[in-house]
Amino acid sequence: VLRIITDPISALHCYINKSKMSHALKKNFLLYDIGNSALSASIIKINDGTYDIKTVNYNDINGIQFKESFCNKIQEKFEKTYPEKLNFLRNPKTKSKLLNACEEAKMILSEAYETDIYIEDDDNDDDLTITLSEKEFNEMNIPNIIKGFCF
Repeated sequence: VLRIITDPISALHCYINKSKMSHALKKNFLLYDIGNSALSASIIKINDGTYDIKTVNYNDINGIQFKESFCNKIQEKFEKTYPEKLNFLRNPKTKSKLLNACEEAKMILSEAYETDIYIEDDDNDDDLTITLSEKEFNEMNIPNIIKGFCF
């Protein structure tokens, strides 16, 4: 081991190498990590290979809150689309399925413009589906993003 570097520096090195930028540039970068326990943001200034890092950890917003907020908004969208299925949608087993479907949708939307969120109804043949665009996903998360970056 030559030296240990922080997560933001590691992420930045990957980004610079992947985009084939020079390490001897003059630029500013904002890197953020929405972890389960906290949101952290790092501003990294590069000046001819020298790195100046300012990192802030914000414990009032985290990945779990993002996931719960997103899932609640998807549930509301399902309830508006399928008002006759309120009992089914509010069932704890269905909420668990919805949580998994939301997590999958989040991953898909990191690479695609839209995805279908599907919930199987084990008791009936009436399975539920809604389509969510990347734009809708981003709009659903704006309140948490603003809250997280207003340190």
